[in-house]
Amino acid sequence: LVFVVMDQPGVTPPQNITVIGDPVTDQRNQSFLAGYLAALISTDYKVGALVPSDSDLGEVIAEAFILGAEFYCGVCNPLYPPYNNFPQTEALSTANTQDGFQTTVDTLKVSGVEVVYVPAELASSEVLDYVDEQGMIVVGDISPAMPYQNWAGTVTINPADALSAIWQELLTGTPGMQVSGTITLTNRNGGLISDGRLRLFEETAADLKAGLILPERMP
Repeated sequence: LVFVVMDQPGVTPPQNITVIGDPVTDQRNQSFLAGYLAALISTDYKVGALVPSDSDLGEVIAEAFILGAEFYCGVCNPLYPPYNNFPQTEALSTANTQDGFQTTVDTLKVSGVEVVYVPAELASSEVLDYVDEQGMIVVGDISPAMPYQNWAGTVTINPADALSAIWQELLTGTPGMQVSGTITLTNRNGGLISDGRLRLFEETAADLKAGLILPERMP
């Protein structure tokens, strides 16, 4: 018998178990594509991200987001004021997602950020409501509990696609694999992400999955 485990990355795969999902790789890929998408839909490359300061993956999220945005816009110099450096990141504790986050969000707003990435650990209704009030567009990696007009789309992991990709190997009894999920874009706001931009996103996601893009800095 061959077994498949999803969303249990701590499992060490013995010979008859395949694990779909890797927390570091999946988060890095999601954050990279969130940065790419944010730059893709911005009008002047003014993009930023909230980064969980007390998460083991905080540095991964920040670095991958920046690299993803720069992959699209290069130096990301804005044409219009305010002439700040983009992409930007601001650290926020997950303990402050109910209250105490306003100053951090305000910093991004005052800097001129148009599109902000809010990762799952920080995507409380309070944070999302306040970002909406500030008029910033949001890219996330988990769908919000309620619809937002400023929600551009959700960069999410689809384990079913990964399962389909390795199905033949499973049928032949290939042992002990661990594979990352496939990234897809859901909850797309067609008014913010056109069909053309969606195509660019999907092409980049495919190249990332194929290993043609490195979403981390070389030492």
